[in-house]
Amino acid sequence: GLIVHGRSRGYNELNGLMDGVVYGASGGLGFATGLAFVRELLVPTSSVANLAVQGAARYGEIGLVGLSDGVFGALMGIGFAAALQARSSGGRLLAPVAGFVAAAAAHATYDYIGKADSLGDAGMLRKWIAILLPVVVVIAVVFVALSRENSAIAEELGTEADTGAVTSDELATLQSF
Repeated sequence: GLIVHGRSRGYNELNGLMDGVVYGASGGLGFATGLAFVRELLVPTSSVANLAVQGAARYGEIGLVGLSDGVFGALMGIGFAAALQARSSGGRLLAPVAGFVAAAAAHATYDYIGKADSLGDAGMLRKWIAILLPVVVVIAVVFVALSRENSAIAEELGTEADTGAVTSDELATLQSF
């Protein structure tokens, strides 16, 4: 509702794939943080000493869960941002569904690989491998989005360097990742 209201007034808070990655990952990380707080509040105090024994492995697992939720959220955010950029109504309908399917498939793969025949540290290694595969996809989308922004800056401000409104050093800085 807020996006529609903003658009009716000429505002656009979601300006491309990069924004979709950022907003989606933020939502996923926020969800993971809330879930971690709830999980930690539900741990009985009698098992606090047990938690100290588990130590780094437990916090590594919590960090991995947080990262995975952020990555899955980023995949969904990419779908919503792609829908806003789609030129056809079919693309606008299918892009969010594709983002959700990608996130769900990545999550299912993460769960399957991480839990299948888990043998201690080998299970954790498989979980890291399973989460790094969608991370590569998100990084590729970020690279494409930043390249598009770089091209837009060059196109819009290229003539401004000739007029002196932007120096060549400023233009080079604006075009660097």
